[in-house]
Amino acid sequence: MRTRFPRFDRLARTVAFSAAVLGCFLICGILVVMISSVIGRFVPQATIYGIIEYSEVFLVGGIFLGLGYAQICGNHVGVDLFVTRLKTRGEALIRRIGLGVGVLALAWMIVANVLKALQSIEIEEYRFGVAMVPIWPARVIIVLGLVIWVMLLLRQMLSPTDGPDA
Repeated sequence: MRTRFPRFDRLARTVAFSAAVLGCFLICGILVVMISSVIGRFVPQATIYGIIEYSEVFLVGGIFLGLGYAQICGNHVGVDLFVTRLKTRGEALIRRIGLGVGVLALAWMIVANVLKALQSIEIEEYRFGVAMVPIWPARVIIVLGLVIWVMLLLRQMLSPTDGPDA
């Protein structure tokens, strides 16, 4: 994808890719913890407590950190039944309007999640279960993932060609 802002383009792609790699490591962390839990059932006194709680926090990170890279690859769900029947300029305009609506919706989500994350940090919110797992890291990762996604939507909106660049 060509862009009018090559430095912003490089930064956005690097940040999105790095976040996706970190998200993959979190998903792999779930895998390692689950496997160790299964193996631990056969070893006396090797039980790991709080696996479900930690897995939930890791899963949130894995999902939200991958949103930006999914935008780059064009892997988000989209319906273009009517848009593709328009002429090239009309299609580009409608797509940019859709991206703008997406940016506004995600900006609203970012504000709401920043407030929730700050509150979670302030009250030291925990997920109660077998183990007390802090929730604030997941809430911060949600905000980070949404910010990266908005950055990539803006990148796509400002580019001369507005398709994904897989």
